[in-house]
This record gives sequence, structure tokens and C-alpha cells, in this order.
Amino acid sequence: MQKKIDPHKHLTEILDAVNKRGNFRASVFATDEGLVLSSNHNPQISEAKVGAMATLLAESAARAEAEVEMKDFKSLRISYGNGLILCRALLVEGKVFLLIVLADPPANDEYSKYYDELLTWASDNGSDALTELLTM
Repeated sequence: MQKKIDPHKHLTEILDAVNKRGNFRASVFATDEGLVLSSNHNPQISEAKVGAMATLLAESAARAEAEVEMKDFKSLRISYGNGLILCRALLVEGKVFLLIVLADPPANDEYSKYYDELLTWASDNGSDALTELLTM
């Protein structure tokens, strides 16, 4: 008999690994309504604020879909002088979840590619846990 894994714990473990490998300031799995499902963040960064930011990003993506006839939001990248916000949309069983990462600016293109690989890894490894959460 296979032991069931707590989906929240599994998502947290994924975020721990991503933060460690990418040296990210924060990472969050959230619903597109901004409900934080799991997070790993620096104590100076508010989980609630990152969740609210998730909602704003999802709303902006939805509005762009409507206003300029875009379809199937995949990802968003916002660059600042002192940081970077990466947002990846994950479609699981017809429900959109978000993976959001706050990072330092990448030193070069190789770092950008590595960040993208980390988000892909986290998305792939988190999909089963997100599916499990939908059935709870």
C-alpha cells in the first residue's frame, strides 16, 4: 500500500529545493485568486503580499487575454533594477494555479535559462500535489 503524501508538505519541499538551487528571495504556489497554498520566503517578505501579487498578475494576464485577444496565459516576467518576478501558470484539471518566484536579477542569460529550468522542474513536480488538493 502506497503511503499518501501531504500535498501541502510536498509543495513546500519543492519550493525549498527551488529556493535553495536558485537562491530566490521567495517562491509561492497559489491559486489564481491569490490563495497561498505553500510558500518559502525570506522573513522580510510577506506571504500575504506575495499572494495578493499573484492575484494582480493573474488578473492582468486575464485582462490581456480579453483586451488584445491573447489565449492560454503561460508565464510572466517582470524585471526591476534590483529584482525579478517570475510567474508561471499551471493548468491542472481545468484549474489555474500560479508558481511565483522573487529573484535577484540574473547575472547573464545562463542564469535566466537556469531560472526557467527551475520553474519547469517545480511545475512538473508540483502538478500531482495540486491535483490532490483539488480532490480534498
